[in-house]
Amino acid sequence: MANVMDSCGYDVTIATMETKRGNTFYNLNKNVKFVNLYEKISLINKLKTLMTSDPQRFFIKLRCRNDILNEFIKNNNPDLIICFSLPILLNVTYKKDFDIPIILTVHGNPINDYSNRFWPRPDWRNKLLEGTYQKADVVQVLLDSYRSTVPKSFQGEVVTISNIAKKFSNFSINYHRSGRKKIVCIASLDNRKHQDLLIRAFSSIAKDYPEWIVELWGSGHKREEYQKMISDFAMTDRIFLKGSTKNVEEVLKDTDIFALPSTCEGWPLVLGEAMNAGIPCVGLSICDGVNEIIKHNKNGLLSENSPKDFAEKLKFLMDSPKKREKLGILAKKDMQSHSESIIWGKWKDLIRKYTDKVRLSLYKEELKNGRGNKTH
Repeated sequence: MANVMDSCGYDVTIATMETKRGNTFYNLNKNVKFVNLYEKISLINKLKTLMTSDPQRFFIKLRCRNDILNEFIKNNNPDLIICFSLPILLNVTYKKDFDIPIILTVHGNPINDYSNRFWPRPDWRNKLLEGTYQKADVVQVLLDSYRSTVPKSFQGEVVTISNIAKKFSNFSINYHRSGRKKIVCIASLDNRKHQDLLIRAFSSIAKDYPEWIVELWGSGHKREEYQKMISDFAMTDRIFLKGSTKNVEEVLKDTDIFALPSTCEGWPLVLGEAMNAGIPCVGLSICDGVNEIIKHNKNGLLSENSPKDFAEKLKFLMDSPKKREKLGILAKKDMQSHSESIIWGKWKDLIRKYTDKVRLSLYKEELKNGRGNKTH
């Protein structure tokens, strides 16, 4: 988004408070400024958080981050702020003394951010997060169905803009190729992505499909556990942990089935990319986003959250190149409405709407002060 908005002529700054150091994972345009404000957190504040317990520790961190972000915002005086998560919005607006439009982007079902549906949090924190919605002017959700879980207390604008199903133009899927075939999953190795389900499912049917292998792309804290599971199932020559990749296109180019056994998603980018590449996909029927993007037996398959059923869905596709081709072609067709031009067009319209409001307000103020046609 930073690169696209930079190319549209906006002056773009990415501000973060990342504890890690180093370069950004993805390349940024030379004009996009990147600032890590974590270095501004004093040693005293860091020590305080080590010596206290919740909720005191939480509010020490919050006040510190809020002070740093507010100072940064006042010094830079942006026309628009986009917060890429609810906790970031809280950090920015806990105590704010600026009047700048804010867009909150929600990357999953909003209710996940202020309830214990997936992550246990104390009630006071959920209430604080729920109330934080009111500090935004706009809430962007990924699916229309998510609009109903934006807190009722929010009085601003809610807009639906999905993620992009990136198009790869340099290859086409050969559904009828002979030889070794691949089931691929690209996702971080953690509890929510649930790759153990895929490992168990494939292991139960692997002997009947000797030409098929599984590749798990991604990194995370579950890597050692999954490697042991693969060894315990005697699948080290059939299931492979491949690590992280920046080149999703190269991975998908050699994929016959894409499997995403996640239990929690919003609008998974990699699923959209796989479908737009024409790859037949399998996901879980209980998973938000996945269960709307994949329409069962029309552009992909939805499975119950069990190794047995997931294995059945894989077999359905592994048994028939024609079925893979049919679902893959329909998946690609359905992703056309999520193209870069359409989605970035919606974002440009939204950003222009709120930056124009700021410019108009400034212009009126300058006219009042006799400065004519100067704008920002």
